[in-house]
Amino acid sequence: KLETEVAVLKGDLIHIDVFSSFFSDIVPKTVSELRRQLENVLPAIQTGMDASEIREVHRKHVDKILDRYVSRAEEFSAEIEKKRATATSNQEEETGNADS
Repeated sequence: KLETEVAVLKGDLIHIDVFSSFFSDIVPKTVSELRRQLENVLPAIQTGMDASEIREVHRKHVDKILDRYVSRAEEFSAEIEKKRATATSNQEEETGNADS
């Protein structure tokens, strides 16, 4: 258990609550945005288009939405890495102070 707690503090592991919180936030937002686009925005845009044009418009809209959420995931990852670096730095300082 202590080993796990140290790994969490160092940022080698993230607590399941943090992971769960992130995904319980991002997944519903992604689904909601996709539905909004498919139900409200795209029908107006695709009037008069053939099937291949409609597929291309849908692909672009879905990619745009997913890119936004990938960026949020990357920000989350960067936050975790920052915490890890801080924990590692603090641990090195404590080890250095203990050696003195």
